Amino acid sequence: MPDLSFAEASVTSRNAMLSAKISKTLSALAEGVPPDDRAKQVLVRGADLLTTIVQGSILIERKQSSEQAHRADLKAYSVALSVIESLRLTALDSDLTDLFVKYRDELLKISQGRSISRSMLEPLTSFFAVLTRYFYQELQGSSLSLTEEPLLAHALP
Repeated sequence: MPDLSFAEASVTSRNAMLSAKISKTLSALAEGVPPDDRAKQVLVRGADLLTTIVQGSILIERKQSSEQAHRADLKAYSVALSVIESLRLTALDSDLTDLFVKYRDELLKISQGRSISRSMLEPLTSFFAVLTRYFYQELQGSSLSLTEEPLLAHALP
């Protein structure tokens, strides 16, 4: 199993820490603690991460070429896909791109001081908790490199 390159490890490390902060913020919100300004900024950065995942998802699921999609998008999507499979959400929402967009929109709502339903908060919290774990596993070298991912290998130039 090849090690992550320094650049990939940097991005993965940043994503792991960001996901952990989002998970902590969402867990606190579930306990009735509203996010402060710093937590709101974390949620906006989380929405940016989900935008990256959406770009990878569009490239894979819809087989569309996107000028903005690149290896980081595909790697983030690959990790998010593992989370979706782990949480068994594939049967619940067949269009994963729409699910990731919905999650992004919910983070943005919270960052703007708006509330979301508990029925949305719980799966969102679970998603980021498991996403954190998967990013940390990536750092430990417990997953395949991007070129070895069967799902993603055909999408690379």
